[in-house]
Amino acid sequence: MNRTTYITIQIYLLLLNLLLPTSLVVFLFLFSEIIGIFLLKRKLLDLLSIATISYNLFFVIPYIINLYFPLEELSPYSVFLMVPEYYDKAIFYFIIFKSTYNIAFAIFSREKLEGKIEKKEKLSIKIPYPPRAIIYIFSILLFILQIFVGVGFYNLLQMIREGSRFSLSNPTVYNMTYSILFLIFVYGYILYKENRFKIYDIIFLLFLFELYPFINSSRAISLPFLVMAFIDLIYGKNKQAFIELGFSFIALFFALSFRGRASGGFQLIDFLKSLDYILLGILTTTTNLPTLSKTLQGIYEGIINISFSPLRIFYYMLYISPLPALFLGENIGYLTSLTAHFDFPIGITLDIVSESLIWFGPMGPLFFGLFWGYIGGLVNKNFHLKTDLVSVILFLAFAYFIIATNTYPTRHSSRFFIYSYTVIFVFRFFSYITKLERKKVLHEF
Repeated sequence: MNRTTYITIQIYLLLLNLLLPTSLVVFLFLFSEIIGIFLLKRKLLDLLSIATISYNLFFVIPYIINLYFPLEELSPYSVFLMVPEYYDKAIFYFIIFKSTYNIAFAIFSREKLEGKIEKKEKLSIKIPYPPRAIIYIFSILLFILQIFVGVGFYNLLQMIREGSRFSLSNPTVYNMTYSILFLIFVYGYILYKENRFKIYDIIFLLFLFELYPFINSSRAISLPFLVMAFIDLIYGKNKQAFIELGFSFIALFFALSFRGRASGGFQLIDFLKSLDYILLGILTTTTNLPTLSKTLQGIYEGIINISFSPLRIFYYMLYISPLPALFLGENIGYLTSLTAHFDFPIGITLDIVSESLIWFGPMGPLFFGLFWGYIGGLVNKNFHLKTDLVSVILFLAFAYFIIATNTYPTRHSSRFFIYSYTVIFVFRFFSYITKLERKKVLHEF
C-alpha cells in the first residue's frame, strides 16, 4: 500500500461517514486504522501509529463496547457526562478529525509510507549541555517557584490533609514550571542514556517533577515512566522499556485509586472487588466518549455558544503559543473546560475533538485534523531522517501531545512541544548570530 492508496482510503472513509450510519462506518474505520499500522509496515515507534492506537482506544473502543453493553446502565460514575443520544454524532466528528489527521500526516511526512523505519544504533548529541550544577540549581529554583508561587504552600498542606485537588495560587506559574521541569527530566534522561548523567541525577529530577502529581493524585504521575519507555525504545532497550511501561500503568492506577475521595471520581480500591467495575471505571473516567457527547449536547441545545470567524484562527495560534495565559483574556476557561459551561462541581477538561468543536464549530475537527496532522508529519519525518537530540526531544514532545490531548486541551498538552521548539529555535538563532559575528571578525582580520 503506497501513500496515494492510503490517502484515497481516508477520503472514501470521510464520504462513507457522511452517507452511512455511524454504527456501520465505525467498524470500517477501525479496520482501516489497523490495516494502516500493519500493511504500511509502520513500527509502533511512529507518530501515526501512536495517534492511531491512542485516539481509537479513547474514542472508538468505548463506542463499540457501548453498542453491546450500555455504559450508563452498568456504571453509576460519570452518568452526568454520558449523553447516549449524541454518541453517534461524537464518533462522526471523531472520524472527520482522525481521517483528516491521517491525510495531512501522509502528505507532509514526505517519506515512503511503506518503507520500514531503520533502527537507531546510537544518538549523537549535537548541541552542548550545561554543567550538572547549573541543571540542579535551575531545577531547584523552578521547583520552589512551583510549590510556593504556582501551587501555594498553604494549598499544598490542604491537599495533604483533605485531599483537595484543584487549589492553585497561580495556575499560569504552575503550568509553566510543570512543563519546564518535565522537559528538564526528559533532557536529563537522554543525557543518562548517553552516559553523561548518573542514576542519582535521574532520581533527583524525577522527585522534583513527581512530588506534586503524587500529592495531587494526578495522572501525570505516570508520564515520566512513559517517556522513559519511549526513549529506551529509541535506544533499542525493549525489555527495559516494557518494565517502564508497566511502572507507568501502576502509577496511573495509583493516581486513579486515590483521587476519588477529593473529586468525586471512582476509587479503584473499591472496584477491585469486581473486574467489570475496573473496566467500566476506566471507560467512563479516562476515555472521551462521555465528554464529547456532553460537549455536543451543550452545542446542539444552546448551552455552549459557538461562533467562527477568521480571527478565531489567529487567536488559536496565540492560544497555543508560548505566551502566558494572562495575555489571552479571562474567557479562556470557556474554551478549555466543560465546567465553565455546565457549572460542574469538579474540573472537566476537553479532549481534542471537543475542543475543536468549541473553537470552530462543525469545521473544527477538520481544521484540527489537518493542522495537527501537518505538524505531526513534519516532526515524524525529521525524527526518522536525523539522529540528533533535537529530533528526539521534538518527537517525544509530540508523542506526549497526542496522548495528553485525550484528557487535556491542546494548549496544556502542547506546552512540552511548544516550549521545546521555542528553546531550540532561540538556541539556533543565537548560534546563527554568533557564526555571523565570527565570520565578520575573520573577514575584517
